[in-house]
Amino acid sequence: MHSSTRELPILLAERLQREHSVSSIGTEVRLAPDGPTWDNIAKVLSQPIQTIDELLVAIATVTTESETVFNGIRDGLRHFFTTLRPEEQQVFFAMTLPFIQQAALGFNVLFPEVASAAVVDVIFGDFKPALKDVLLGPDLKPEGDRGRIPPRLVAQRDAKLTLSRLQVACVLAHAFFCTWPPQPPAYAKINFATLFRNASQPPEAAKLRAIVHYFERCAAREPLGSLTMQRRVLRETPAYSTSTKTLGRISIKSAGAIEDSVGALQVAFAQPAVGDGVLGGGCAQEDTRFAVCPELIAACLFCAPLEDNECLVISGAEQFCKCKGGGDSFQYDCDYHDPAPRDEAGSVQTRVVAIDSTDYRNVERSSQYANQHLLRETNKAFCGFTADPAPKVPVATGSWGCDAHLGDKQLKSLIQWIAASQAGCDLIYYTFGDEAVAEGLAEMCAMLHSKSVGYLWGLLAAYEVCQRRDGSSAPSVFAFVKREIENGAREVREIDLFARGLLTRSGSLNSVLGGPEFEEYIGTLAIEGDNAAAQAKVSMLAVFLQGRLDGFEDSKAADFEKHWTAKAESLKREDPLHGVDLLHLIGHVYSQQARKRAGGLESVAAKLAEKTEGLVVRRESIGAKSRLAQYQPDVMAGKALMLASEADSDDQPQALQQYLEVAFHDEGLHQQFKAHREEIESRLKAVCEAVFNEPPLSPRGNKGRVEALKLLGKVFQSVRPDSTPVSPR
Repeated sequence: MHSSTRELPILLAERLQREHSVSSIGTEVRLAPDGPTWDNIAKVLSQPIQTIDELLVAIATVTTESETVFNGIRDGLRHFFTTLRPEEQQVFFAMTLPFIQQAALGFNVLFPEVASAAVVDVIFGDFKPALKDVLLGPDLKPEGDRGRIPPRLVAQRDAKLTLSRLQVACVLAHAFFCTWPPQPPAYAKINFATLFRNASQPPEAAKLRAIVHYFERCAAREPLGSLTMQRRVLRETPAYSTSTKTLGRISIKSAGAIEDSVGALQVAFAQPAVGDGVLGGGCAQEDTRFAVCPELIAACLFCAPLEDNECLVISGAEQFCKCKGGGDSFQYDCDYHDPAPRDEAGSVQTRVVAIDSTDYRNVERSSQYANQHLLRETNKAFCGFTADPAPKVPVATGSWGCDAHLGDKQLKSLIQWIAASQAGCDLIYYTFGDEAVAEGLAEMCAMLHSKSVGYLWGLLAAYEVCQRRDGSSAPSVFAFVKREIENGAREVREIDLFARGLLTRSGSLNSVLGGPEFEEYIGTLAIEGDNAAAQAKVSMLAVFLQGRLDGFEDSKAADFEKHWTAKAESLKREDPLHGVDLLHLIGHVYSQQARKRAGGLESVAAKLAEKTEGLVVRRESIGAKSRLAQYQPDVMAGKALMLASEADSDDQPQALQQYLEVAFHDEGLHQQFKAHREEIESRLKAVCEAVFNEPPLSPRGNKGRVEALKLLGKVFQSVRPDSTPVSPR
């Protein structure tokens, strides 16, 4: 080790000098199957590197990148160093680079549980299983399996890992020398190769300068505390359409950046592969945030790409510098000392939540107004906003998924308002200098004061119809909401006294059999059918069902069954008259559709039974619809009679009102249930079909969904009426 080691933080230098031993790792171990051995890596990084040429030779010797990639690294780094002042170059080679070398060499000190030759050989000798297991602390090993290194944060699994900030520095030091083997497909990049290659471009040079400054600060003072990454999966979707929660408060800021909101949960507008753009040529909000807080880049190594119902929360990342501008004008500015408080160990008390939006560069831009997209984006935001433990803190966010991903700024602001309000959080909303959005959102806040989540959701759902009908001539989202409010849009829903359904603006009856809680299972059922909205309903219900099925594991089947048994008992009480019948019907369809996909004789038998049952249900449906047609005039006559009784209560006893209310309510729902059974079954089958076919699933994923659907069907069919039925009166 060379003389500049004494300029490193005392603790790190002493630990590395005392404990680091090349032979303890094993001289023939390779980071990649065809890469250099650890012996070669350690030998190279243990030597003084005092010029750009020596640095390039070192990287060429230890990198796992191809010769073509290295040629780009060489050209980009040469250009980058021409942009540094002589004194900056002197600091880099005298202090910063020695720290990077020692941090990389300190792997077996900083990660002692993987330092033995046998374990490192498993990790670095064959990359395919390697990065699922690498670099996790011993306290994170699963109970009962202490000898195994746990996997990284994989899809559909709630999990977290904690690293010391020196361990994070070690990860980033290896990324600097490009020694990490290639990431699996769709994962974020971790080596700095692309960043180096693009360093001749001013925005990329600015990001690299910010990361070098991070290493400068670490070399001057050892970072204390830890960094925690937590993957969170949203298992159940809130019923936004029926939510009575009041819309929360919004603080609108047209200037400043999200990271300025110290103490808030700060949103990173992520890619599914979290952090991919910061090293891969991007300059969007996530990329610039990761540049000024480089410890966030560690997520690139540990986090599998996010799926639609997931987020990643990173706690403890410090901001080391300030940058200015954005996009092509992004520039490194100056050193920065993060004002966020620290805990006793020195960990920075900052929480960043990464949520990815839909990229409308790749799909029809107008599709973002469709119910399925509205639900996806709201669920994603809700997942992120509920990731922070109680007590609730404000969420600092802004035009998420708008500029680079072509999202509608007005729509996204209201979506995030819904999600935050449902989560019980206030919003700090940055418009990044867009005064029109700031003014429009302020007007929305004033007009929607004291309104509910369900009310605003209903307006956004109605906007889809307007946008589909009027296309480019449709008003903006803010203008539409303003018009609807001024025209007297109703609050959430108006409960019809007789049919316990929903009254649409045209006065037609729209019924939720079983009550609002069943809407996430069967949707709304209209006496006057709405064929145009049928596919939208199926898509929405498919999202709900997919959320219930995904993540199912055979080993946790008992927990799954216990949870849904309790849920079914709660559901049946939503409608004392038909709750049990509805659950049996839903369960029957679920079981039937699961058997159809089970394969073999079970599948054949299920398909034959489905055809036979369909004929019986259709005959019952036709008869019930005929009786229901006669029943509707009777309802109107009953309503007139009740109104008369209310006007003259002395002449019309209260008992008559109660009798008419219950009689029309019970008979109406009875006929509706029989009339719409065929519609319910058809919709449930379409929902199951959508879940299994869109998007295509791997055979393993299909099997898990089949088993989960079969078990859910069994649970619903097992529900029994209470021994003493509750009266609807």
